[in-house]
Amino acid sequence: MVQLNELQGSWYRSLIVWPSGQRDATTSVTWLQGSTFYADLRQPMPAADYADVRGLRDLTANQVANLARQEGFAGVLVEHPDCFEWMRYIDYQPKPVYSDRGMLEDRGYVMIEQGLDIQYIEHWHRQGGERAPAAAWFLRDPINGTRGILVCAGRRFMFARERAVSLNESLSLSEYIRAASSLSEAQDLIDCELSAGFAGDGWKIESSSLPYRVGASLSPTMSRDGLQTGDVTQVGEPIERAWSILEYEGSVDHFLKEKANGHAVELQLYSNN
Repeated sequence: MVQLNELQGSWYRSLIVWPSGQRDATTSVTWLQGSTFYADLRQPMPAADYADVRGLRDLTANQVANLARQEGFAGVLVEHPDCFEWMRYIDYQPKPVYSDRGMLEDRGYVMIEQGLDIQYIEHWHRQGGERAPAAAWFLRDPINGTRGILVCAGRRFMFARERAVSLNESLSLSEYIRAASSLSEAQDLIDCELSAGFAGDGWKIESSSLPYRVGASLSPTMSRDGLQTGDVTQVGEPIERAWSILEYEGSVDHFLKEKANGHAVELQLYSNN
C-alpha cells in the first residue's frame, strides 16, 4: 500500500467508477497533498460563463444553482494500518457525497483509490514531477471564527475558506439552496472558497469554487499577528483578509521571503517543480 509520505504533491483525477457502473471522466478534480494537510476541488465540466461576475452579490439564481453542483474539501489525511481517511475540516457540500476512507495502490502509471464504505474506484495521476517541498497553515478568522487552510507543494497552492453560515449534514447544498428564502441567502450558502493556482507573480488563482476569484491574486503574507490573504468584498472590492495561525507543518522556511518593508513576510515558492 502507498505510504502517506509518498503522496506529497499535486494530483489530478482521470476517472471515477461507482458501484452501479456509472463512470465520470470529465469532472475537473485537483488534489494537493502536504505532509498531512490537503485540499481537493471537484468541478463539473464544461464550466459555465461567469465573465460578468465580480463578487458574491453578482451571482444570479441560476448561477448559484449551478455552482452548488461542485464538490470540495480540505483537512488532514490520516494513514491507518489498512487504509487512508480524508478528515474534512472544511467541506463545500454539507452532506458528504460518499465515504472518505479508501485504499491506495500505486501501479506506476496510475494510482488507484478504492473506497471502503462505498466501493467506488478512482484513478489518480501526479502533476508537476516528483514529490516536492510542502507546507501548510491551518487558520482561523479572529472576527467570525471561520477556518481556512493553505497548502503549498512545489509551485502549486490550494486555499480553502469555510462559509460563515453553519449547516448540518441533513441536506445537500442544492437542497439548502432550493429552500433559501431569498437570493442573498442562497448566495451566502455558496460563499465557501476552494481555490487552486501557482505561486509567484502574486499567487494567481487558476480555478476556484467562487468563479470571481479566478485570475485574482491570493498574495499571502505573514506577520507577527498571523497570516493575511488577498480577497474581495461581496460586491467585488479588493480587501486583505486577516487570519490567526492555529497550526502549521512542513517546510515552512522554504516558503518564506522577507518583503522590502521589513514588517511582513511574503510567502514565496522556490521549488522548480
